[in-house]
Amino acid sequence: MKFTTKAMADAFKITPRAPRKSFSPILPPIALYRRILRAHSQHLPLPQRLLGDQYVSSEFRLHRSMDNPSQIVAFLSTWQKYVASLEADNWKHESLDWLSVSKLNNEQVIQLYELMQAAKGENSEYQIDEKASPDAQPELPAWYRKHRDRS
Repeated sequence: MKFTTKAMADAFKITPRAPRKSFSPILPPIALYRRILRAHSQHLPLPQRLLGDQYVSSEFRLHRSMDNPSQIVAFLSTWQKYVASLEADNWKHESLDWLSVSKLNNEQVIQLYELMQAAKGENSEYQIDEKASPDAQPELPAWYRKHRDRS
């Protein structure tokens, strides 16, 4: 079998690849925390900024002692996506899809609901008891139970 230059060129033809998604490395926790606070001051009205700063501060404080590398990466990458959407000003038109909510555990659903209530300026009817046994299941918001039962 005789290979010609043209046949070899056709055999090893290089096709262009599809463009890759832009990759942004995960920021270190302190740099990310500062970037979030800066984005809050530049893109949020004062009441939302105060609530957001308080929430971010408590979340970073709660997760300070995390040891699992996959949880650390997930935590930091989620906050990095948040700050990117905040800086792009497209957060006003986004909503949380049901798939994301369905992946949350009961305590996270209640935390999300309480955050929504605080953002609206309403008092929350749910209180998470930190001393309760881990087996105790908190009562979920009615809107979540209704949608979960339909699925």
